[in-house]
Amino acid sequence: MTQMTATYLQKSGACPGRIMHLQYEPRQNVKSCCNMGKTGAVFFAQRGDVLVLLVRDCAGGVCFFQDKVFLLQNEKEEWVLPKGRIRDAAPASEVAIERLKVEGNVDADIILSAGETSYEFYSQTRKTPVYNKICSYIMKTDSDAFHLDPALQFKDGGFFPVYEGMEMATYSQDKGLISYAYRKYLTLMND
Repeated sequence: MTQMTATYLQKSGACPGRIMHLQYEPRQNVKSCCNMGKTGAVFFAQRGDVLVLLVRDCAGGVCFFQDKVFLLQNEKEEWVLPKGRIRDAAPASEVAIERLKVEGNVDADIILSAGETSYEFYSQTRKTPVYNKICSYIMKTDSDAFHLDPALQFKDGGFFPVYEGMEMATYSQDKGLISYAYRKYLTLMND
């Protein structure tokens, strides 16, 4: 069995603050593997003292209509940017555009890459830590029209004045991404 050793500081769960040992197993050796497409992400199951980790490649974007930014309120009442998992080796740019269309029925165009970010959390439903790697894009749309699909369980959403959106965003990483993207957006729109 191929192994990779790493450390992971678990921020929540059974042993908060404890540095854990991670073990990598090739997808074919993991019986509880989720179908994660061809991205190389693997769902690990807990084995003895080894903490397991779900790694997911994702894509999303910061979408602007004039001086407004699009945000969604999820089922936990967190204000977030639209994003989703990359499946079947789809290009990240296509996934970002698709997630905005699926989550808010917003048609947008990518104007620039915003770079990559990542975050970790403990999934209560999976009982395992999750590490999301996100490729983000700066996007623009010609309309502030949107429609939330009730099946996706978003409580609210819409285009908000950028500075209000920065305050609304639940996570500091999203706040920073909105700020960075807006500066780039303004520069590109003024050229």
